[in-house]
Amino acid sequence: MSALSAEQRRAGRAGHSRREPSKAPYYVLLCILGFFTLSPIAILLFNSLKTNAEIGTNSIGIPTHLHFDNYITAFLQGDYGDALRNSTILALGTMVGVCLVAGMAAYAMCRMDLPGGSAVFTYLVAGTTIPAQLFLIPLYFLWSNLNLLGAFESPNIRLCRVPCERRKEVRFVLLSHVIVVPQP
Repeated sequence: MSALSAEQRRAGRAGHSRREPSKAPYYVLLCILGFFTLSPIAILLFNSLKTNAEIGTNSIGIPTHLHFDNYITAFLQGDYGDALRNSTILALGTMVGVCLVAGMAAYAMCRMDLPGGSAVFTYLVAGTTIPAQLFLIPLYFLWSNLNLLGAFESPNIRLCRVPCERRKEVRFVLLSHVIVVPQP
């Protein structure tokens, strides 16, 4: 009986590996970080549903009465209708422009043997290394000199500029798809 239990003990030690450490401290740390991340958003949501007087007395707590008319007031006073219209025009126009221009350029670069095509491709690859943030300050001064800041025309100018600016990245994605399409 003792020989059998010694064999079982040896087999038990050989079959088991070291015990993994507990992941509970990681989960506790993640919950704490999640609380600190989400609590400002919750306070913002709570305060958006309170009156000014209630914010002064209870700025962190849950609102006693929900005031959804604050959203209507913010929508009307902030001209969110105009902002939504401008953003929709800009987003849809940019999407259509980028797809058209980049698609045609990708097809031409892939299917046509153009003189200097490799130089153009090298130029485009080098152009993707320049971050778009470098263009923000010169673009601001350009719009300021043209008196277009805050005007409705400024999104329309951006609508013309963005397809040309983002065309490089999209062209590479479309180029990889056009390469695999069989030629007629």
